[in-house]
This record gives sequence, structure tokens and C-alpha cells, in this order.
Amino acid sequence: MHVLSYRGSGAAGGVSAMLSQAQSARRLSNSNWVHLNQSAVTVESLLAGENKMHFSLPKEMVENHYRYANEFIWPIMHDLPQFAQYDANKHRAYVELNACFASVASLAANENQSERDFFVNDYQLAPAVRYLAKNGAWTLNMFWHIPWPRHVMMSARPYIAQLVEGMLASSFIGFHTEEYVLNFLNFVKTNLPEYTVDWDRRLVFGDKNGRVNATRVVAAPLGIDFEWWQNAADGDDPETDRLIASLSKGKPFIFSADRADYTKGILERIEIADKLFRDNPELVGEISFMQICYPTRAGISAFDAYWREARERGKHVNERWRRGEWEPIVWLDKPVPPPILAKFYKAARVMLVSAVRDGLNLTAKEYVASQKEEPGALVLSQHAGAFSEMGDYAIALNPYSIDQGVSAIKRALRMSLKERAFRTKSMQRLLRGNSAEKWWHLLTQEQAFPLPFNESLYPRKRAM
Repeated sequence: MHVLSYRGSGAAGGVSAMLSQAQSARRLSNSNWVHLNQSAVTVESLLAGENKMHFSLPKEMVENHYRYANEFIWPIMHDLPQFAQYDANKHRAYVELNACFASVASLAANENQSERDFFVNDYQLAPAVRYLAKNGAWTLNMFWHIPWPRHVMMSARPYIAQLVEGMLASSFIGFHTEEYVLNFLNFVKTNLPEYTVDWDRRLVFGDKNGRVNATRVVAAPLGIDFEWWQNAADGDDPETDRLIASLSKGKPFIFSADRADYTKGILERIEIADKLFRDNPELVGEISFMQICYPTRAGISAFDAYWREARERGKHVNERWRRGEWEPIVWLDKPVPPPILAKFYKAARVMLVSAVRDGLNLTAKEYVASQKEEPGALVLSQHAGAFSEMGDYAIALNPYSIDQGVSAIKRALRMSLKERAFRTKSMQRLLRGNSAEKWWHLLTQEQAFPLPFNESLYPRKRAM
């Protein structure tokens, strides 16, 4: 199965981890990984492990595509339309870059007639599905890693409807949660009357140019490599152990790891910390909020402004509650490699995921996987996709309620080892049953997709 992804196979993140496992299992040995490499579309052969095609694109097209995806699509999809900015030129570049991706991918795939399946990854490349459908008789499947919104503001609906129409050229669309599936189907039903939604079977039927197409829409949350995180947490790394002890001053700490993204609830987390110490002065100097939080999407005004505001608020909280060398918020403003991150997870007394809207949140899963004999507690936002899997055993957080956030943190800190162990083991069982490899296996096996299309099952609309 050929993969189309905005980032390459060596990039950080769950999809790259999935690809590595798939490669090791030889499931992608005859396939290509098509991705953006600076200002060029690069085709990487997974069999030879080398680049075999490289097509340069105008830098302005690449930049405007990036801005449209993150200034308009990203906030709309996260139910945060107040951050959305639409620009027609950037929209045009977004579509044009997707057409280029599809052309390059089709050209490369035609060199290997034995592989006819495509996997298109995420919102940056969703329109490429439509262009691939025009370029050849491929089997097309895609996964949408970010949320699908509960509501789309009226002014944005024509552009999102255009995007969805392209996505529906695929045979299969995956989302992380059932909520996103239902939100997507509801959007189709409400805004694309030429399509028919079969709610029971999670199918969307369309009749384009006399050709009937059926798209299956499913919930398939991305898993992690559980054993890797277990082993990494136990790794021998005295330097990291000393760093953690120095940063925490030997005290228990509440840990978070995020990009400085307005979807992650950084400001809400800082408010929770401030109120926790204001209401519970006995905790001053006894615990700290330690977070790895660093800038993201530099050059996009909403993200730059969010980073500045988060740093300023964090500074004020530290000035208010600092005692000697102890600080309430310990801030690491650069990402750390996964082996080091695993050690932070293992040492943390509490993991705080405060997202106001998050497609999944792998850090919550990684934290749970890294716990050993004396586990900590996970405080997990109800607005993170991972809550649909782990919410029964995590401590629920409503990031919009600072009072509830404080209560959740206090509950986590007071929880007995017996209860922490029960909750952690229960979540670990869930994670073991949904590995990244299993997720990929689901998305690349025939049984995941609709059976050969039977037109008698298609509920055609009656002519008026």
C-alpha cells in the first residue's frame, strides 16, 4: 500500500512509528512513501530505502498550503472557529499542492503495477484522494487524525463541503473516535444532499457521473508500541534521572508534554496550577507542575500569540508562588527524545492532559504504557479523543472548569497506590489490545473496506 503523508517516514509521531512497524513486518515492501521534503514532493521506495523521485514545487505554493491547512482547517476542525482565517489564494494553493501530490504518486505507482492501493494521511492531503481517483483505478483509503467538529460555522461550510466531497472518492475513511464518525456523517447529511448516509452500516453512497461509489466510515483509534514504552521507561539513563531529580527538587510532580497549541489547554492548565496553590497553600513547595511545552507552527499569528501569552502567564504564576529554588511551574521549552520522555513519564506522580479539543492525544497513552510497579495517576481531558478509550479509568478533567480541574488534581494526588495500580493496569490492558501495528493491520486489510459494491443495496433518492 502506497502512503501519502505530509511528513516523511523519519518524522516524529504515531504515523511514522506505524510505518516502521509495517516495514518490519514487510507489509509495505513494494510500496512508496510520498511526502513533502522542504519544497518538493519526494517519493521514497520502502523496498530500497531510498528516494526515487523528487519534484520541486513553488515555495509560495508550499507556504500558502501550510497556512491554509493551519490557519483555516485546523481551528475549524477543533471547534475553535474564532481562530480561523480564510484566504482564497491560500485555499487555491492548498488544492494545487494536493493535485501535484496525486500526480507524482500516480506516476510513481504506475511503475509498480502490482501495488494498486493508496493510504492518504490526514487533513493536509485530503483533496489528493479526489485527484488520485481521476488518475487511475486505485483502491483509495484515508485516515483523518484530527477531530471532526460538532459544528461548522455557516461561512466555512462551502469550503469544508468541497473538502468532504473529495474525501468521499475513497473506499474507506478512518477517524479516532465514534463521535468524529457521527459528526462527519451528520455533516454529509446536512450539507451534501446528493449523497446518502446509511447510518447503521456507516456507509455514504454517492452517484457521480453515473458511477455509484460507497465509502465506509469507521472509528479506529491509533495505538502505540506498548512494549517499547515499557522498556524505555526501565532504560538505564543516570543523566536523565539526575535531571528529573534536579528539576523536581526531589518532590512529586504533575507532568504534561505538549506543543504550545491553543487546542492543548496550556492556559487552562496554568490557571489550574495558580488556583491549586491559592486554595491549598500547604502544597506550595511540595509539588510542582513540570511541563515540556515548546513553540509550534512558527509564523502563524494565532500560535505565536498563544505561545507568548502562555509564557507570560506562567511567569506570573512562578513570581507569585516561588519559594527559594522551588518553582510551581517547571518549564522545558524544547521537545525531548522519546527515551528521555519515557523516564519523565515513569517518574511523574500525575500526568495532566488538559486539551480543550484533541484528536486523540498519544501522550496520555504513552504515560500509561510507561508506568511500572508504583504507577502514577492520569488526569485526562474529556475533550481528548483518548478519553473515549481510557476515560473509564482515568480521572476526568473538564478544562473549562478551573475549580473542577483543581479537584481532579487533588484527587489524583491523594489516590491510594492500590487504586492507582488498578486504574493503570486496566488502561494498560486496553493499550496492549490496540497496538499501532494492529491499527495499521485493520486499515490495510480487505475486511476493513466495503465488500464489492452491490447496487441493489444503494438507497437511491427518488426523483421528484
